[in-house]
Amino acid sequence: MADILFEDIFGVKDIDFGGKKFLRVSRIFCESESFKMELLLDVNTQIYPMEL
Repeated sequence: MADILFEDIFGVKDIDFGGKKFLRVSRIFCESESFKMELLLDVNTQIYPMEL
């Protein structure tokens, strides 16, 4: 089993901030609580619907 390399809690700050590029995909912008790192995550919203 692999060791944990990084663990933190991310809060969603924005969804599709640059405009929606694909019909079924949203780009989620998140920021971590402890390390203030940013995360950009592309999510298939047909399978995993998301709202802010």
